[in-house]
Amino acid sequence: MLKSNELFLTAEMIYEYLYSKDSELEDIVFNIQPGGSLKLLTTDQNLYEALGSFQDRSDININKLIKLLELINIYPYIEATKKPRQPLTFERVNQIINKNRGEV
Repeated sequence: MLKSNELFLTAEMIYEYLYSKDSELEDIVFNIQPGGSLKLLTTDQNLYEALGSFQDRSDININKLIKLLELINIYPYIEATKKPRQPLTFERVNQIINKNRGEV
């Protein structure tokens, strides 16, 4: 269960942050300090899905990725869910990309 000072980042949120020029998460990431009161959390599965959803890896903003990695706590998916990690499917990639294009 998340505490009020924790924000759990989904694959969709991470993808949008890394891809777009103006996302809500970007405002949060660039305005919090390491060790500050707001804690960003995700799983290795979410990070893997977000990065794996880029069809052109040059679209990944490496500076934003580095800043995110400075601030985020990454937990093992297996420990958090008691399930094995899942391979990234075309369906899941389309889900992530389409959510960020406003499609469902």
